[in-house]
Amino acid sequence: MLEDRRPLLVAVPPPGGNDDDALAFLMQNPGLDAHRDTVVDVACAPSTEDAYSGDIRLRQSVELKFGDFLDYFHAKRTDQAHWLRETEDDLQFYLAQCPLFTSSPQDTPAVLSELLPGLPPKPSILGNDVALTQINLWMTVAPSETSVHYDAYENVLHVLAGAKHVRLYPPTATPHLCPHPVYSKSANHTTLSLADSKALDACLHMDFTVLAHQALYIPEGWWHQVRSDAFTVAVNYWFDGMRPTLLRDPLVVPYYARVLLEDMMRLQRETCLANHVDTARQRVLAKRPSTLLESTEALEGWLVSVQGTAAHDDDAIQDVLLAAPSAIVYQLGLVMAKSHPRLWQTLLEYASEVVVERWTELWDDHKGVCEATEVATASDYFGQIFATCNDPSQLQQTFLAKKDAFAAKCARDVMRLMFGFEK
Repeated sequence: MLEDRRPLLVAVPPPGGNDDDALAFLMQNPGLDAHRDTVVDVACAPSTEDAYSGDIRLRQSVELKFGDFLDYFHAKRTDQAHWLRETEDDLQFYLAQCPLFTSSPQDTPAVLSELLPGLPPKPSILGNDVALTQINLWMTVAPSETSVHYDAYENVLHVLAGAKHVRLYPPTATPHLCPHPVYSKSANHTTLSLADSKALDACLHMDFTVLAHQALYIPEGWWHQVRSDAFTVAVNYWFDGMRPTLLRDPLVVPYYARVLLEDMMRLQRETCLANHVDTARQRVLAKRPSTLLESTEALEGWLVSVQGTAAHDDDAIQDVLLAAPSAIVYQLGLVMAKSHPRLWQTLLEYASEVVVERWTELWDDHKGVCEATEVATASDYFGQIFATCNDPSQLQQTFLAKKDAFAAKCARDVMRLMFGFEK
């Protein structure tokens, strides 16, 4: 059910079909006596703050006995007196990520382990073969929100009482979320304020409301921001995703890192080029007749007409060369090389990095070249368009250098947008 690694909301019937108050699972839990005096780490935030933050530099917490926190939760819910309520004008409290079970107790102790047997069973979507890494208890007293972050685990969030409203962003939205650098202790958190993250384009995210007796699968690495209603109780289940598999053999980790980065940079180059082409086309159509990009003859005539009035690296010329449809680019090379060899040589020499990237990518489609020009082979085509160049070998080196420069810019974008490195 979770194989496609996409968010999934499912119903989780209460035990025996009994829709009991989830707080009863805690107040009447057989393990409660063992943990009334257990000290737990309770997140807190000034009442003026808009969100609890897991960012290590912003996170605030206090240590409380679990019994005291549970009594406070009950007192607040039933509007009774409790000593912690005297602090509410200054602080709000949230029991966040309190371990009920961990697979590595030597590293992360299961603080409230005796409560687990008395809680509702895990959601069935987890199956029987999933090796859980950690089970955590979450309890919100007042309505609360968390900052945007991701976890390095697969996650199933099971709401026992109240409701959680979860906004999910796929990993591809990372550039828009302005993450902390990967070398930061808060690498899995955004640098955006809660207000700024909420203002992001709606097409970047999906929203789920998880009610009592429902569970939401949050795939590994998906950014999420959670808004909880007052008196919400939830348990979440973490289990390993792809990360341990990728990191299992230290000898090949550098290889995986390189090929993944190579692919990310390839995608960035494709995206960046497509954006440049779209922008250039919009500028051309806003200033010139649409017929300019509809025929080789029209484009040839325009280039000849402006050769004496504009610099050959003029933005307008570069925009037109970039915006031209592929078939016209193919045909233009033959026409210009035959009828206007000096102008063609100049256009090639002054072509911008992005024009070179687009044209060389188009030229790599040998079948498209031959179909658009009716030249027998791609070799014949290239022989004709470069026949009049003074030094084809030098021009090739210039093109390769410009392609590398374009690729380097895209690589820097990846390092900045995805990994938080400065320009």
